[in-house]
Amino acid sequence: MVFWLCCSLLLFILVELFDWFQAFTLPLPVVILAGVFLAIVSNYERLVGSRLKNLDYGMLIPLRELDSLPESQSMLASSVSSVEENQQGSKK
Repeated sequence: MVFWLCCSLLLFILVELFDWFQAFTLPLPVVILAGVFLAIVSNYERLVGSRLKNLDYGMLIPLRELDSLPESQSMLASSVSSVEENQQGSKK
C-alpha cells in the first residue's frame, strides 16, 4: 500500500512539474547566454587544459635524487630528463 501511495505521489509531482515547465519561458538573450556558458564549460579542458598540459611538474626528478636511485630507475630518470631537455629545446 505504501509503495502505491509513493508511486502515485511521485507521478502527480512529475505531471505538475511537466505542466509548469511547459508554461515557463525564458527570453532569447538568456537562452543565448546559457548556450554560450554551456559551450565554454564543456570545452574548458580543450581551451585551458592544453596550456596546462606542459606544466606537469610531477614527473620531474631533482638531480640530487638521481644519485640515490638504483641502476634501472637511474636509467629511466636520465631518459626522462633527456626528453624534457628536447622538449625545452624545441620550444625555444
